[in-house]
Amino acid sequence: MKTSSVDEAHKQFLFEAGADTTPHSGRTLYIHLEGVHRRLHDWGNEESVCVAGLFHSVYGTSAFKQQIIPLELRGRVRALIGEKAEALAYLFCVCERHACLGPLLYGTSKMKNMASGEEIGIDEETLRCMLELEVANFVDHFPGGKIDNPGARAEMLLKTYLMTTERYLSKGAYGAIQSIYANTYPAPAATAG
Repeated sequence: MKTSSVDEAHKQFLFEAGADTTPHSGRTLYIHLEGVHRRLHDWGNEESVCVAGLFHSVYGTSAFKQQIIPLELRGRVRALIGEKAEALAYLFCVCERHACLGPLLYGTSKMKNMASGEEIGIDEETLRCMLELEVANFVDHFPGGKIDNPGARAEMLLKTYLMTTERYLSKGAYGAIQSIYANTYPAPAATAG
């Protein structure tokens, strides 16, 4: 079985960009990027999707505004990680968080670029890859396997994932969402009657 170790050139590039010193959710950005990469690998995704996970927020996102790699360096990133991986990472960065749910909920084949307003057409394979990235990113924010202080929005998001994504996600990704939901909202114990 192939290990999920990060390519040394990718790691070095991310360190030079400051991923190992950039704070992110109580740890460094690099630890989060590596965690997303590892999850994608463990769920059986192809290498380009795993590498996209390693670079999924380097250009900044709607939730994580810090851009450690400017968009002007997309060509350099593409040369390093490959066209498909870079295109997925770019799409993840420039679209609204959870934008990949739009095609599932509204039957569209487009995602919207936050900065330019441009609509970006996506095919079913790209949608599948984006959902895997989104779920790996989401799950990695809850290493304990549950949301500690969930609100109504978190429950709605988890239910939306569960109701719309099973056909597109790997078994590992879908199982991770099921597990977080079950751990966050455990069923009440049955009472003897």
